[in-house]
Amino acid sequence: MEGVSTQQFIAEEFGGKVETLDEMLKLWKSNSHLLQAGDSIPTLDDLLKDSKKAPTNTKIAVVPKQPNDSDLSSLRNIRLLEAYISASTSAILYKNNPKGWDIGNPAEAADFITKSADTQFRVITQGLPSVLNFGPAVSQSFNKQVTTADLHFEFLNGLFADFNFSKDILSELDGVLNKVRDSLEALKLSWSDQTQTLNHLVSFHYPVKVMNTELNDWKLRLFYLQVNQHSWRVSVGKSSIGKVDFKMNYFDYVSNFNDGQFERNQDTIQNYIDSLTKQGFEAIEKLTTPVAVKTDETLNQGGAPNLRLAVKSDPRSFTDEEKAEIIGDDIVNLVSNLGDLDITSPEQVYTDVKRIMDKLAEDVSERAKEVVEKK
Repeated sequence: MEGVSTQQFIAEEFGGKVETLDEMLKLWKSNSHLLQAGDSIPTLDDLLKDSKKAPTNTKIAVVPKQPNDSDLSSLRNIRLLEAYISASTSAILYKNNPKGWDIGNPAEAADFITKSADTQFRVITQGLPSVLNFGPAVSQSFNKQVTTADLHFEFLNGLFADFNFSKDILSELDGVLNKVRDSLEALKLSWSDQTQTLNHLVSFHYPVKVMNTELNDWKLRLFYLQVNQHSWRVSVGKSSIGKVDFKMNYFDYVSNFNDGQFERNQDTIQNYIDSLTKQGFEAIEKLTTPVAVKTDETLNQGGAPNLRLAVKSDPRSFTDEEKAEIIGDDIVNLVSNLGDLDITSPEQVYTDVKRIMDKLAEDVSERAKEVVEKK
């Protein structure tokens, strides 16, 4: 397991960059008349539908058992965020390949899934800097000999071990994965290059309780999976009692979701999505809405996710000297800042603490990137 900077990973894997949300909206405002008509639009709609038939991103949102108004607002913003990500991904795919893909052809389906997953990963990690602030990735590998019946359980425990989910929640998540697996299995994927992997994203939106309040901060845990194609073929071809060697590498990211910033552009974003498709925003939203998993469990996986990723995920990732360099004087400054809070106003305390912790996460993340790049 090792820390990998997001920008370094993107540069090594894909090269280039994608336009940010702000750049896309600015371009759309100045050129929206160019996007309103043309024979290309139905093909882009087809790409969105193909993404449902050939899933490249499993989207999950944890919904509190009794969500408050703030949670409902954040969940609406998450739905809009996912709609934007899917529409932008399809627009980039169409631009690069106007003829589209025949997902009834196993080779073209595999190519579509790879390119779609990779493009969507770039849109999420590179195209939304004002909304999602990812720290260094943690790279991990999953290499086990298991029966296909136990594979999902082992897989889920590997990805979501930090959350300590109950069996009921894991069972719900397993149901989601089974649907994705069935959809991919039906495509009978085929690769011409034996080194290629089956790439897939898991976008996991979840709330974290803000201390001493009834409010939640929302975060996005993003897993970028690269499944060995031989492992995939064997796993879908075996009976539930047959053992397989399942090999997969994945990259684990965490980000705060700045939904306030996103909400300020809500109308423009919806209009932008409308301009890309003849289906209308509501139809696109139905195609792209995350699967809801309800829980009354308290998720305490945060405060400063980048700090957790950079320093706490694996004590072998950094030496004591490197940890000291990463954290610097932040803990001293944190205590000092908390001591200056105006505790007569609970709402102001929440706002100030969130601002302080976001700044701490950002500072630590930047220094962690610098340390990783030195290695």
